[in-house]
Amino acid sequence: MQSSYIAPSEYAETIAELIDIFYEVKEESYDLLTDEDIIDVMYNFFENESGGSLEVLRNRDMEELCRAVRNKANRIG
Repeated sequence: MQSSYIAPSEYAETIAELIDIFYEVKEESYDLLTDEDIIDVMYNFFENESGGSLEVLRNRDMEELCRAVRNKANRIG
């Protein structure tokens, strides 16, 4: 997947931050989402909702996702 928001000069730093966010989501979502699901959701949010902002992706979009997954898991379990 390619992003219009990642500048070549910031590629390594941005990918490292995205990897950190990925593992936070895995942990905060009780590891209930597949890796592919997380990657797809992260990409969609990053490109379409967060406007390429890692801060917004982490602190708004992924937090909302994790909260929804935890709430659903707590209702079921």
